[in-house]
Amino acid sequence: MNQIVKNTVNQTEIFNKQSETQTEDLANKFRAQTLRCTEETKIIKEQTEFLKKIMNERINEFENKINNYEVKFNTLQQRRELDLEGIITDTNIVKKRTKDIEDKIRKRGTGSEVEKEKENIINDVQRLKNEIRQFQDRLKDQHEDHENERELEEA
Repeated sequence: MNQIVKNTVNQTEIFNKQSETQTEDLANKFRAQTLRCTEETKIIKEQTEFLKKIMNERINEFENKINNYEVKFNTLQQRRELDLEGIITDTNIVKKRTKDIEDKIRKRGTGSEVEKEKENIINDVQRLKNEIRQFQDRLKDQHEDHENERELEEA
């Protein structure tokens, strides 16, 4: 019986040592896993912060571009409005001068007055033709400017 007790005690001690060894191995594996996970988490956090920084820089860059485009657009819009105002004014002046010439033709006098009037009318018509040409050139230039600006905006 002593022998059985000794064997049982020996087997229990062996089993306890094996259990302790297995427990230590498992604990070491768990510690190693935990360290790896901690390192990976740290790397992921660093990468995330780096990406956040880059994205914020890009967002700020795009916001600045948008603000610049808004300023350019508003400036162009104001310029176009002023150009249109000028065109309307020029058109009204030409209409008024044309009406004055028509009125002069209707009120023709006799003799030398008629000749003077004809001469004045011819001069006025020539002046109006020149103004119309200048007006057309301005419109053409403005149209070309507008097309160039549109091409720049699309680029």
